[in-house]
Amino acid sequence: MSGGAFERSADGGQTWQREIDSLSLTEAEVTYYKRSRDPLETDNWRQPQDLFIDRVTGNVVVALGQAGVMVRTPDGQWRHVSVGSYSYEALDSAKIGSLLSGESALTLAVPLMILGTSFSLAMGRRWWHFILGLSTWLTWSLLILLSPAIDSVLYDSASNTFVSLLYLPMAIALPWGINSMFRLSLIAWHALLIVGLCATAGAVLFYLPYLLWAWAKIPNYDTARAYALLLVVAVSVLSSYLLQRWLDHIDLDKRHGDPIA
Repeated sequence: MSGGAFERSADGGQTWQREIDSLSLTEAEVTYYKRSRDPLETDNWRQPQDLFIDRVTGNVVVALGQAGVMVRTPDGQWRHVSVGSYSYEALDSAKIGSLLSGESALTLAVPLMILGTSFSLAMGRRWWHFILGLSTWLTWSLLILLSPAIDSVLYDSASNTFVSLLYLPMAIALPWGINSMFRLSLIAWHALLIVGLCATAGAVLFYLPYLLWAWAKIPNYDTARAYALLLVVAVSVLSSYLLQRWLDHIDLDKRHGDPIA
């Protein structure tokens, strides 16, 4: 075994033929197995663990840790075999949804945060807007750093305790976002439309890097997390800028008579 693959020699070790290409699990698959199964004694789940030859059947059995085992029959065919709860399972949409449950909870707060931020930066004159905004952003950012997708020690799969905690930013941002939405609607539906589209785009862009990580398009979770955070910040700034530009074109008399002034 070498580099996550299995090699066989038919001439006493003079030459070697690779029997199985890399069987390494992606980081997302490893995380899913950590969440859904009892861990093995080793953390090295990304390559074959051991092998033996069954002298009775002639089968070569290769242990793959969380991915079960591979069996090579005497005719040279390889097939995947499950051992108890250990078997290879591709991450389908249902498994990805379960894996990213914490990130989904954080995503729910994003539209409210963008709504509140855009309104506060463009028009907000009330102190509690900024206190709620700062509290939401700090809580949300902290929980991103503690996101349970990798930090499985903090995740209780039986009670979903940590995932439930990730709904906290949404609860904090709810009055902030709803108030901002209401006041934007008093200005004009165009203002609400501008910020609403940005808020929706921000939520999609925040979740997208995590989804790409689960699809193994982004190999490292920390990279996906950094992209997600930066995208939300960028969309929030863009939303505030677009709203301010639009408000600049509103008649000053109407703005002075608006309830938000």
